[in-house]
Amino acid sequence: MTPPHSEHYRAHECLDHDEWDQFVASHPWGTIYHTSTWKRVIEKSFRHIRGKFLVLRQSEGGPIVAGLPLYDVTSWLTGSRLVSVPYGTLCDPLVGCCDELASLLSYPIRLNEDPGYGKFRMGGILQADKMFFDERFLLTNTHKHHYLSLESEFREIVKTFKRTVRQSKNIGDRAGLEVVVGEDEAGLKAFHELYSETRKRNHVPTQPYHYFFNLVTELNRVNAISLLLVRLGENMVGSGIVIKFNGRATLEFLASSSKALALRPNHALVWAAIEMAHREGLKIFDFGRTNPEDQGLMRFKRSWGTMEADLAVATLGNNCKSSIYNRNSSVWKIPEFMSEELPAPLYATFSKFVYRHTG
Repeated sequence: MTPPHSEHYRAHECLDHDEWDQFVASHPWGTIYHTSTWKRVIEKSFRHIRGKFLVLRQSEGGPIVAGLPLYDVTSWLTGSRLVSVPYGTLCDPLVGCCDELASLLSYPIRLNEDPGYGKFRMGGILQADKMFFDERFLLTNTHKHHYLSLESEFREIVKTFKRTVRQSKNIGDRAGLEVVVGEDEAGLKAFHELYSETRKRNHVPTQPYHYFFNLVTELNRVNAISLLLVRLGENMVGSGIVIKFNGRATLEFLASSSKALALRPNHALVWAAIEMAHREGLKIFDFGRTNPEDQGLMRFKRSWGTMEADLAVATLGNNCKSSIYNRNSSVWKIPEFMSEELPAPLYATFSKFVYRHTG
């Protein structure tokens, strides 16, 4: 990021979503989570979340030079807060210098003075080392980010995989695992059933079905998503979603059947996803974010020859260490316990309740 300068900026809301999306696509840090498409997914799925795009222009009527998506999250249970960006993996402020960042952040700083807005959270920051945050912000490295360059020949990329990856792929091949693209709602429903099973097995609530329906519907409009299913005969034993934007493929929502883990469906799906992204000419394969305390998942992602970086969260306000943002806090013990103990129908209802108050 370039050093501060004296250029004057004025932050305001951008109402032209086409203009905003063009700016996001042109910025080196722009991801799908910054776009108006993501905003539609979130607002259609969660009535308690509403977004807008804060931008800077060098002159009135001039082009956008910097921007930040902001979402109001309202809940009687967890309080009102400002977030950038709900359920997004990589969401750096789209800036080019320290002054631009300071101008954009002046808005949440002013809002923080309002007793009705006790918190501001900006997550998924990959470029934190290139930014300067006001001393009122608490900057914490909360997750790891794993990614793989796709700019070599595919056979050269495969050579970077650990031997255990290639062995696991062979196990699935011998068992007859097949990775296919889900192209109808039946496939999406089967994915959600398996994903819910996986989340319950991991003792966490699952996102409601209508979130995934909106995700696939909206991202399909811009050709930015593939639903991958792993089949063993007539049975689905693995699934995941690949989001594609700006030369980057991001693997999200990986799920697998507990009855087929020995066949390594996750390895089959990830291998197929990397091969698909490479074939489509994308430059980076992104494994999403990982809690560093999940050592099993960390080992899995490292085994694919990935590079690793910190993902930071910036929080502002007297409640910036609030337990709603700390998955290791006691507040999250109740959802974990309920997710483990409830039967499937009640687990689905409980999950909807949890997601009505998060973001």
